[in-house]
This record gives sequence, structure tokens and C-alpha cells, in this order.
Amino acid sequence: MNLNYLKQFLMSPGCLKCGSFFIEETLFCKICFTEEIEPRINAMKVSHVEKNRHFYLLEWFKNDGFFIDQLVYRLKSDNSPAAWAFYSKLLKYLCPVNFKNYHAIVPIPGSKSSSVHSLVFAQELAKLTGLPVLTLLQKNNSFEEQKKGTAAQRSRQKMACVKEQKFEQFTKFVFVDDVLTTGQSFFQSNLALNGQFENIILTLFYRPKLQ
Repeated sequence: MNLNYLKQFLMSPGCLKCGSFFIEETLFCKICFTEEIEPRINAMKVSHVEKNRHFYLLEWFKNDGFFIDQLVYRLKSDNSPAAWAFYSKLLKYLCPVNFKNYHAIVPIPGSKSSSVHSLVFAQELAKLTGLPVLTLLQKNNSFEEQKKGTAAQRSRQKMACVKEQKFEQFTKFVFVDDVLTTGQSFFQSNLALNGQFENIILTLFYRPKLQ
């Protein structure tokens, strides 16, 4: 058994939908993945955030289903490496983006210093695209948690700041995160570097409204 799969299986031994022990790298059994997840990702979707392109696999709504909430939760850690590899590969396969036009992958910093999901995502995409991962950004300590305040209030704050000097040859970026909601994390991260409209954001989930 692959060590990544073994680690994941020990942390998540049952299908997130039915609880079956016949769980696969997707965190679901084959039947539940085919019936519940595949129909949601039959085509890569795109949204437009601050005039930039955002590509994602799954929409995530309130009361959308407990198993989707669990999927998001499990992917917010480094305890599901096989699932991250699977969904990253699926996104790369479906994404209508020529990665050769970009110079580096930049993980968007999480709201907590212990957040690792965007870095794990970036590292998986790096294996598939050959692009380097640049951890250029860090959370601004004065920035309030994203769940507090309105979108307008968040937009006026500096969410991210450059923690290390980037090389001049890196000018076009693929930003990555697990979930996009208002788009402010991406907007601020993009602004902290160069603010180019050519930059894109890739996420596994899109939650357009938090109700």
C-alpha cells in the first residue's frame, strides 16, 4: 500500500458519504464518488474575480451535504495526501490553462500560521506542471479573520504581505487555495506581488455566498 494512501486511510478509514471501508484515494468509495462527486466535476468551471480568472472543481453551498463539508475539512490538513494528489491531478487535467505561460505557483497564506492546505495544493500542482512553488506571502498580523467584517471592510485591509524578495524573472503567477468565497484573499495576494490581470487563481472549491 502506498504510504500516502496508508496515512490517509488511518486518518479517514471510511467513505465520507456512506461510511464504507472500501474507501479510495478520493476519500469516498467508488459508488459514492461516481454518484455524488463526479456529476459535480464533469467540466471545469470558471468564475471571474476582480477581472481575474478563477478555475475550480466544485461549488460548495451551505446545507449542500454533510459529506461535502467533510471533504473540505479533510483537505484543510496534510492528513489526506492521496486525495490532494488525486484532486490536483483532476484539476490540472480539466483546467483549460497553458501552464507554460506562467512562471511560478504561489500558495495563498491561510488564516492561521498552521494552515498547510494551500502549500500542499501548490506542491502537488508543481509536480504536474513543472512550475516552482514560491512561498512569497504571509498573513498580515493586523488583518482580522476573514469570517469577521464585511467584504467591503476586508477589501480595505492588507491581507497578505511579501515575506521574502521575489526574483525578477517571476512575473506571472498561478495562485492556489482550497476554497474561494469573496475573492478578497486572492485579490490582496495578487496586489501584494504585482497585481497583473494575467495571474489566475485555482481552487478545489468555490463558495460564492456565505449565508
